[in-house]
Amino acid sequence: MELNPEEREQLRRVDMGEISQDEYDQWLLNRAKIEYAIKEARASLEIEGKQLQEGAEDLIRSALNGEIDEKKFIELALELAKGGKKK
Repeated sequence: MELNPEEREQLRRVDMGEISQDEYDQWLLNRAKIEYAIKEARASLEIEGKQLQEGAEDLIRSALNGEIDEKKFIELALELAKGGKKK
């Protein structure tokens, strides 16, 4: 299995002692939970005949990863819903 750049970076951090193996495992588990939640949300929307807009999954990931706060998430989600692009 080939690793993506983010996974390689996390493993490099383990190798360098910047994070522990347990921290890496927790990061990996959280990432898997986020992907599962997005997959479930996408499936629920598809059952209703709807789709996530382009950029919505990245916006959700950013919020769940703590990269943006709730206020910024709502601002960008509203912009996306109105047809704008995610910044």
